[in-house]
Amino acid sequence: MPGDPQQWREQARECIRSARHSRSSLDRENLAVLATKWLQLAAIYESDNALLERWGDRFSNVISPRLSLNCDLKGSLTPG
Repeated sequence: MPGDPQQWREQARECIRSARHSRSSLDRENLAVLATKWLQLAAIYESDNALLERWGDRFSNVISPRLSLNCDLKGSLTPG
């Protein structure tokens, strides 16, 4: 499966840094939600990947529907 959980965690850190500098409470809230979604994505990916590794190659083409995410206009991640 494609993806980089470390990169997603870095995105979460960037959201938190941006939230700390934002003057808008709505922006801070949205950035905090987005940071949480990036961290959830990393955790889901790692969990699913660990299961796939345990199950072996016969399930290597299975991609979790939980990883099918889209970014909505407010910047939060929603199931796709």
